[in-house]
Amino acid sequence: MALRPEEKASTPENTASTPERKALRPEEIRSLPYYAPYFPVMDRDTLLTRVNEVAFLSNEVIRSPLALSNVEARIFALALGCLHQKQDSLEFTIHFQDITPSGRNGGSAYAELIEAQTKLTQPLMMTRGKSGRRQRDAISMFAILSLNEGSRQITGQFNPLLREHLLNLAGRFTTVELQSLLSFKSAHTQRLFWILRSYHNQTWEEPLPFETLREWLFGEDSEQYRDWTDFNRYVLKPAIVEFLEIGWQVEMKIQKQGRRVEALIFKMTSTLEPDTNSAVRPAKRTLTLTEIARYREELAAIYTELPALYDRLRLDFELKEYQAREVVGNVRDMTAYTLVTKALYDVRIALVNANNIKSVAAYTLSQIKAVLPVYQPLTEGGSKSGVRTP
Repeated sequence: MALRPEEKASTPENTASTPERKALRPEEIRSLPYYAPYFPVMDRDTLLTRVNEVAFLSNEVIRSPLALSNVEARIFALALGCLHQKQDSLEFTIHFQDITPSGRNGGSAYAELIEAQTKLTQPLMMTRGKSGRRQRDAISMFAILSLNEGSRQITGQFNPLLREHLLNLAGRFTTVELQSLLSFKSAHTQRLFWILRSYHNQTWEEPLPFETLREWLFGEDSEQYRDWTDFNRYVLKPAIVEFLEIGWQVEMKIQKQGRRVEALIFKMTSTLEPDTNSAVRPAKRTLTLTEIARYREELAAIYTELPALYDRLRLDFELKEYQAREVVGNVRDMTAYTLVTKALYDVRIALVNANNIKSVAAYTLSQIKAVLPVYQPLTEGGSKSGVRTP
């Protein structure tokens, strides 16, 4: 029987974009499979561990079976946050206090870290290639993880064999704000956020088989949440509530074969709307110096790096003011920002031998449009907002 998309909101299980938070009794929570204490919600600025604002990871790793407990997921997120794309080091140092709930001391917390250490040094199963010609690799995520009770730190190094999935990423990767990862209360939510963000910039709807998603979250041959009703209630709906709290709305369509859920189609959109009262209008005209100053202030309020990007496009790459504003208007998230800055780096290299490049601005724009999945130009009437929220 062919798969058929179900109409959104036609059944209660299709209303995942607006779930209700239902409080569970402690005995109900502890009876659920894969129970672990919730993460402490910590602000990035309060961490003892020095981390970057954004974490990077290849889609191949994101879309692999990776079952993590809450403590393991937090170690993984903090370790990724320690990596810098412009450096070659795969080493990291994490403070115990940033991992265990409430930074508690004692044997129980240390026992949790030892258990996480053991699990995280086991192989990650990665499958490559198309159906019928797949290659299955078992690769340890970390080369070493060391626990030091004296300094209360974890020191470690990612496996160098995974370098291409962690550093100097050029394509098929996802960026996630570390603060978002640290705000989530469970490993399920963190892993699901990575997965959905890895599909976010696609221009097509791609069904994700239910069994595949369950395998990515809980590992191969896992029996956890095989029942769709339980998976939807205890994994999807709580996660979608948390996504909405940080500015991401998720809509879900269900594809069924008979009465069985076969696949899911997710659509993830930002609920952080640009300032419609902005004094800077997005029409194709050059802004005055006063308007440029105001516009740069608006960009800085969205993301601190955007004013510098706007200036570089105008001054270094010779774009007209409205063209630079148009590019920045298409930078809607950190993935798009990374793609644009990588394109500018490639343009810089190409300009070294620029005999066949007649217009720096035209070439730059063509390269940026080539890497962004969707590129919306400014309109003469100014119907498109000139400020986007990454």
